[in-house]
Amino acid sequence: MQRDNRAYLNDIVEACEAMTAISRLSPALFARITNARRIVDFRNQLAHQYSDVDDTVVWLIARHDAPVLHAECTAFLKDLGD
Repeated sequence: MQRDNRAYLNDIVEACEAMTAISRLSPALFARITNARRIVDFRNQLAHQYSDVDDTVVWLIARHDAPVLHAECTAFLKDLGD
């Protein structure tokens, strides 16, 4: 079954919210995440300037950047478990 596009947007928003928390709780981990600052900036745009968000940009993030973030977070969690 194909996911609703809103589910992808929700995943992106949750990842951005988590990144904001990581920036405060663990600056060292934050520094290791690809495009971490851009992720937080995008979260701020979603939260405060939603009308300026370009659907094409959201789709590109979901297709290209979110998988990179997912892979990095999976590796970080694996490292924590070891």
